[in-house]
Amino acid sequence: MQLKPVTSDLIHNMSCRSRTTVNSRGLDRNILPANLTGSVTNLSLNNFYFDKEVPETDDPVPLIYAMLMLGENKKIATYKKYIKDCDEVHDKLLNLINEPSQEVQNDSLPAVGVVLQFMDKSFRKFGKQPSLLTAVYMMARCGENVFIRDKNPLLSRLSFSRETAVMFIGGK
Repeated sequence: MQLKPVTSDLIHNMSCRSRTTVNSRGLDRNILPANLTGSVTNLSLNNFYFDKEVPETDDPVPLIYAMLMLGENKKIATYKKYIKDCDEVHDKLLNLINEPSQEVQNDSLPAVGVVLQFMDKSFRKFGKQPSLLTAVYMMARCGENVFIRDKNPLLSRLSFSRETAVMFIGGK
């Protein structure tokens, strides 16, 4: 009796390039069950400041610090005067957002969240709007795809043009 070798189209040499390509646009959040979607927090510093006089190329940190100290929606001249008299703005802002804000502590913010990128501005009505301090705290800890509560904040992640949302799976 002679045995024939097994032949199949399903067995491929693993050192060869894959013939299958998977493209995904991600899940539509509307089809996810409510107990899976959790809470969503909308992050956009434009929610707090609408003055078009601020060029996008400027470092946003001094203005953000002035907004936290003086309150939101003041005139640009008021913020500039405050910034001029203030030293070490970057270090002071890092100290402010090093510890979680009261809002973050009260909400028992989960340690990890999924960052959602939006192509249009309609997401501004979607999800919870945090306070300015909480938005800055979270935005400084958001990468392109994930929010990590316990990572060191990066001031380079702060921008008035960056708009995103964070979904906490199974959160409240």
